[in-house]
Amino acid sequence: MVEFNMRADGSAGTRHHNGEDHGEPLRWGEELATLVDGQKLIELEPRRIVREPGERIDSIYVLQSGLISFLSGDDRSALETGTVAQGGVVGSSIVLGATTGQYQAMVLLTASAWRVPAEHFLAEYHKSFALRRYVNRHLEWELFQARQNALCHGVHSSEERFCRWLLRASDSINSSELPLTQNVCAQALGLQRTTVAGTAHALQMSGLIQTRRGRITILDRPELEKRACACWDSLRSYADRAGSPAGD
Repeated sequence: MVEFNMRADGSAGTRHHNGEDHGEPLRWGEELATLVDGQKLIELEPRRIVREPGERIDSIYVLQSGLISFLSGDDRSALETGTVAQGGVVGSSIVLGATTGQYQAMVLLTASAWRVPAEHFLAEYHKSFALRRYVNRHLEWELFQARQNALCHGVHSSEERFCRWLLRASDSINSSELPLTQNVCAQALGLQRTTVAGTAHALQMSGLIQTRRGRITILDRPELEKRACACWDSLRSYADRAGSPAGD
């Protein structure tokens, strides 16, 4: 899944992935600009629930910035099945005929998003081949994340998962400074807060991160990547393949 910037005037920006500027023009810029033209750009605060399971999909959110987590389960055993960041879409399953959401969508990092009426989104989807291709790739990315996270939750340690998750959050905002609480991390990872606190403390003692109230700073990214589970490489490799203009 390609994550991208779009300039304020709606023109195409440059592709970004894993915090790197690839310098390639965005194929989807014009189509997305048409999609969001005239739509309301809103700010979404951390912990805000954008959509609940079973809630009717009457609007689609296209992220300009930030990070949103998809959670399945209940309050006692919710697990993250995936995330969407800059260029991501919340509610894209509507193109498959879905009328209600199947997961809880919660804001992790302050997000700006265009709220697009479902009818307008569907009309543009059917009208634009490039937009269909983009949204379909996005759906494939969501499915891949869900499969990979199911594996990750089942076989990898809390430290491996936490490291991978911090890297994902860092890439989503192109910053090593993450305005995240340990409570939010624990909820997204399906772990006890005490487990996350212990893991964060161990990583801090090793010099990989620094934790302050409501903020986590990555100090040694290369070592954090070594500590992350194999899912990190799998997700990154898939995103690179799916994001390639020539890759189908």
